[in-house]
Amino acid sequence: MFRQAMNMVLSRERQVSVVGEAANGREAVSAVLALRPDICLMDVAMPKMNGIEATGQIRAEAPGTQVIMLSQYSAPEQVMEALQAGARGYVVKDAAIDELVQAVRAVHRGHPFLSAAVLDPIIQGYLAWSRQVSASPLRRLTPREQQVMKFIAQGSSTQEIAKVLGISPRTVETHRHSLMKKLGLHNAAEVALLAVKQGLVQVSGLSGTTVPAT
Repeated sequence: MFRQAMNMVLSRERQVSVVGEAANGREAVSAVLALRPDICLMDVAMPKMNGIEATGQIRAEAPGTQVIMLSQYSAPEQVMEALQAGARGYVVKDAAIDELVQAVRAVHRGHPFLSAAVLDPIIQGYLAWSRQVSASPLRRLTPREQQVMKFIAQGSSTQEIAKVLGISPRTVETHRHSLMKKLGLHNAAEVALLAVKQGLVQVSGLSGTTVPAT
């Protein structure tokens, strides 16, 4: 009944033709490979093969077909999984019919489309992640300084670091001085503690943990 309703809605749109239907994920993949439509509306929860898996297979075998997920699920994790599988759009089932039509037209023009119901949680999640990453003091360091910091935290000497990284001991000392200045640290012990705290290095247990001498 739901497919019939979607069929009626989309068939009334100009320049839109519904060329096929499928009752499960496997049928959806077979239909797309046979019909090669521009757009495939795909449910997430389907028998035999779920929509995420079917989408990945369609994008691999019929890259000319763009997939729009049409689902009752709106959790950010579900949406991201669909997008990672190759979906170009995501519309919740309780959205207005106009939104579905907008999604079809936007994706056909080459633009991604997300329902407002799923877009806001994704944006909020990204902003929270961005704030968390920005708060890390390690962002102040260059990639090379982070490498040197990791080796210092592991107790490596200047000569050992220079040999592994293929740079001179003097350059290692320059990086050491720079990163300690940027982070407001005064000795190797403080470097090691901050590296562990920020997840740059890991310790398996206190009994086997060593802290570099200052």
